[in-house]
Amino acid sequence: MESKEMDKDLTRQIAESKLQKSIKDANRHHDNWSLHSQQKATEIILNAKIEFNNNLAEIGDISMEEAFQRNAELQYQLRINKNQSLRMGNAPATTVMADLYDAQMEYLENIKKINELRDTETTNSDDWRLALIQQYMDIENLNPCTNDKSQNKETDEVRKF
Repeated sequence: MESKEMDKDLTRQIAESKLQKSIKDANRHHDNWSLHSQQKATEIILNAKIEFNNNLAEIGDISMEEAFQRNAELQYQLRINKNQSLRMGNAPATTVMADLYDAQMEYLENIKKINELRDTETTNSDDWRLALIQQYMDIENLNPCTNDKSQNKETDEVRKF
């Protein structure tokens, strides 16, 4: 029994040190101040958090359901970060919107899986409907075709830099 506890503690310490190392790596990228470096820093941190949640679930500090839910949010943030890279890289609006749509669908599928884990009917779940509405609003807010000029002003300033 004591051996299992020591293994858990060791796994927890390893997970925490990996997370700290990733944060240091991300800070190194973030200090560069370029948009690409900042997005890389965000990607490093989000991936580290996903791995950390998986490790916590593996040793039983959090449930698999909790890890899956946390990771669904983090994976969605990763996709949004990638989508912003596409937008800044002057990708065609159709490519940006297709990627954003894929991210939304992936996120909603993850919510659906979480609800199935909870043994709830996804068609009647308020979480599912609220998430769908929120994701639609996010798509509208990130749509480069519908953004107003004040949001594009920041993009223009970054490109000049």
